[in-house]
Amino acid sequence: MGVSVVGLGHLTELVVRDQAGDRTIRPKGQWLAYNPAKRELCICRKAGLPAGPLSGSVRRLHSQFHSAPTRRALTAEYPDPVGKPVSVGLVVSLTYIVPKEIRSPGKNRYRWNHEFGDHGQRGRGSVGRSGSGSGPGLTGENPGFSERYMPLLTQDRAGNLRIKRRAGNKFYVGKWLMY
Repeated sequence: MGVSVVGLGHLTELVVRDQAGDRTIRPKGQWLAYNPAKRELCICRKAGLPAGPLSGSVRRLHSQFHSAPTRRALTAEYPDPVGKPVSVGLVVSLTYIVPKEIRSPGKNRYRWNHEFGDHGQRGRGSVGRSGSGSGPGLTGENPGFSERYMPLLTQDRAGNLRIKRRAGNKFYVGKWLMY
């Protein structure tokens, strides 16, 4: 039986920084989830497996993040790494869509963008179809923005992507993703 995680939404893009600069990765069929037991963000695929019971922490975080109680459990595949994962770069930001199958009155209908290190001042809120930000929290430059808050994106031999916490990374999934 799998572990209980909070489904955040369909992952539509990651902006990754490496030595060559920033580039955008658009994963297909991937979900963004949060594992409260390990305090980690997960990139996974929806699976057609029977769902196990939801933990109390998942129910509580889901209600806090989506502003609605859970309806049912969805299952996801989060495979173990195949071979030694290699660094893709630092995750500058990620964008996801909360689908209708997740009850989330304030987040459904929008593409949500989160920039790591924004501490809630920048990159937070809905993103229009063009990709430009609008909505609450998009206030412009943040002088405190730092690469030290950006997690590492890795990829294994099978192409599975993982978000790896680095020193100084804290993922608080409540009303918003932080750090």
